[in-house]
Amino acid sequence: MAMVNTPDVRQIISELASVATEYYKTKESSCYVFITSLKDLAFFTSNGRAAITWTPEHPNEQTAEVILQQYRRGRPAEDLIPLLISSAGFHFRSMVFAARVIGEFDSPTVQSIVGKVYDRWKQRVSDSTTKRIKEFIVSECKRGVSATREVIDEVEEFLDHTGAVPPLLVCGAFGLVKKIYRDHHEVDVNAPLYRMFNCEYMHTPLEQFGESYDLFRVTEELLVLKRDVQIHVVPDGTKKSTAWFRGLKYPDNLTISTDSLFKTEGKSKIYELTQAGISPSKEKYYSPGKTNHPYVDRVFVTKNTDGRECFVLLQDMVNNDVPKAVHGLNKAGKLLKEQHREMEVLYILNVIGAGPNTTSQQNLNFTYVLIGENELGAFYSAHFAPVARFIRKRNLMGEQKRREQATPA
Repeated sequence: MAMVNTPDVRQIISELASVATEYYKTKESSCYVFITSLKDLAFFTSNGRAAITWTPEHPNEQTAEVILQQYRRGRPAEDLIPLLISSAGFHFRSMVFAARVIGEFDSPTVQSIVGKVYDRWKQRVSDSTTKRIKEFIVSECKRGVSATREVIDEVEEFLDHTGAVPPLLVCGAFGLVKKIYRDHHEVDVNAPLYRMFNCEYMHTPLEQFGESYDLFRVTEELLVLKRDVQIHVVPDGTKKSTAWFRGLKYPDNLTISTDSLFKTEGKSKIYELTQAGISPSKEKYYSPGKTNHPYVDRVFVTKNTDGRECFVLLQDMVNNDVPKAVHGLNKAGKLLKEQHREMEVLYILNVIGAGPNTTSQQNLNFTYVLIGENELGAFYSAHFAPVARFIRKRNLMGEQKRREQATPA
């Protein structure tokens, strides 16, 4: 039953309890009555006796596999699970809707699933609620600017167990899902937000996810770091405080550039700054995707409200070799600092795959932020952390598969 906690409901619960008791007496077999609500409520009988609270296990990849069983049509589960999670997250109802759509298509994509499932969601999600969902997500991404109680009450029924909005409703709330005709919707596949959820293939890199997350934050005029992210200030590398780094803002109109800020010269592989590193553009987001620079995946220049600028150096996919990543980042930071003495340097390391006891980050020469397993929620918010974790896992599976294929039988 789905109900609200009113006097009538209490009477109904009492009657059902009596039925269950009588059944047990006559049949000598247990009878369970399940009462559900889309809101976090305790239930009572008419005489004030509380119903027992039962919390089911949270949905995960195994849940996705079970839900997909009747919709696979002979297709491998490992091909369909990423599609399901990309479009529905770990929101039970959305997972079921998405699985049904996967069963309808011969070659489903995240775009087709989100568009189709959103058609169904839109029948019961008003424009007002969609607006509230956007307000809720933005406030969560700021962390420190809390959503009003009115907003929270309206979106609560659409949240999963972590407090996250399912991806398809996130896309709808930020205008990625457009009505084409009648109740048919399509998805803007070029939007940064869509690229964050589009992890249907094993090779979808964590770099793409992080890049898209940054560009999404630019469009919403959010700060570089959420207010609950832990910042490690290195006194020898800066005179600035933690509060100063929390005030860093993205430049307006950031565009992707594949230029490298670093290059290697000669057989000894001496690292130097390129022209882009010597005169970096404040409006470019450097994401070269190359390996000939010192362990920096992405770089951009940000500014504090006091006008002082700061290089942000991001390194993704740091696994067990944290010392190597630290060494490379220090090389990059030193080169930039020597050329741009008045600018600050901030490292952001994605260390989901690193061991919990690693201490190599203590050798970093500039202020840094670590994004480990326990920091995903703080850095990405509850709405995006599960996808970051899932992409990371898919990449590990992809790497393992490639190694197996490369190994002679």
